[in-house]
Amino acid sequence: MSVVPRFQTGIPNANANVAVTLSRHLHKLLLNLQGRALFKNGRSRLTVPPEQDKSPTTKRAQADEILKENIVRFQITMANDACTSEHVLALLASSEHLAVLTRVADHPRCPEPVLRRLASHPQVEVRCALAQNPSLSPDVAMILAMDMAASVRYTLAESYTVHCEILSMLIEDESPYVACRAAKTLYRRNEELSCN
Repeated sequence: MSVVPRFQTGIPNANANVAVTLSRHLHKLLLNLQGRALFKNGRSRLTVPPEQDKSPTTKRAQADEILKENIVRFQITMANDACTSEHVLALLASSEHLAVLTRVADHPRCPEPVLRRLASHPQVEVRCALAQNPSLSPDVAMILAMDMAASVRYTLAESYTVHCEILSMLIEDESPYVACRAAKTLYRRNEELSCN
């Protein structure tokens, strides 16, 4: 029987759900480190091919690289989890990895200050993921509607959860693709409302 490790989250006012969620994901990460992550095809991933240097520093560097990969996987898992709290999402939003940031931006429980910060992120992929967030506030959606990248505006125009005023604004976008997509989305939303 394996024991789930217990640890402090380091988050002020962290509730029991956050600790349980973190503990569960850390346990999965540790199992991954013990089993599959360090071994591939029956051989340790830490073994160095004969033609390479067999110094301890090379093995240590390989171990550090594997650990970094697993930390990123752990962060992605946390950002994908629907039970992840707002506090943890705020911490994950400070990550430098694009895969983590896109999942945090798309998470429905992401807090409003984090959404505002991600709306001005330099990576277009993060802003596109944010435009797909179903709990996007009208203020953040307006920031994205004025984004310089047409792909961000197009992604926002595809969303059925964006307010009609913002879709109406996007219908008059300079990009014909964005304008057409906003018109289709608005038409389908009005069609669904008339059926109900």
